[in-house]
Amino acid sequence: MDLVVLTKDKAYELRLKIRRVRTRRELGAIAKNSKKIISEKEVLAIEGLLKAHSVTAKDAMIPMKKVVMIDDGEVITPKLMDELYHTSQKVFLVKSDGETVGLTTLSDIVDLRADGKKIKKFTRFLPGEIRDTALVLNCLNKFAEDNSSVLMVVDEKGKQIGLLRLEDVLKRLKLA
Repeated sequence: MDLVVLTKDKAYELRLKIRRVRTRRELGAIAKNSKKIISEKEVLAIEGLLKAHSVTAKDAMIPMKKVVMIDDGEVITPKLMDELYHTSQKVFLVKSDGETVGLTTLSDIVDLRADGKKIKKFTRFLPGEIRDTALVLNCLNKFAEDNSSVLMVVDEKGKQIGLLRLEDVLKRLKLA
């Protein structure tokens, strides 16, 4: 069996005998011991991808209690922009009457000189949803399908329990 590892500037082939590699752990060990032909960062990426079969959306999400939410009627002021900047989050959920109506980003607010305008004017689409039990590989497919980098994570009852960003998934898999 051939495993091709692609990087930005090189392609490596690791030739593996199918009889010798029986588990993901063994493949990870082979990658780890192949430092002469692949970098440490590439080894971490392979190990992360091998773990993807057991990592769920819930494992990688930001829980709702940590997600910053803004009322759609709130007026953008320098004080609000400063507060949002200091949260260290980049994406904020926008609520109206207690319901999520969309999201906005810090760059939307700052770059568009939004001072004095309501958040509602800078609200983007409502993120797609994915179940908390979905594997991150399925989440990656959903990001691509929705052409989005943000998903709402919901439980079995459809209740929003977290926010999942593409960058969180990539970090969890050690791909970023």
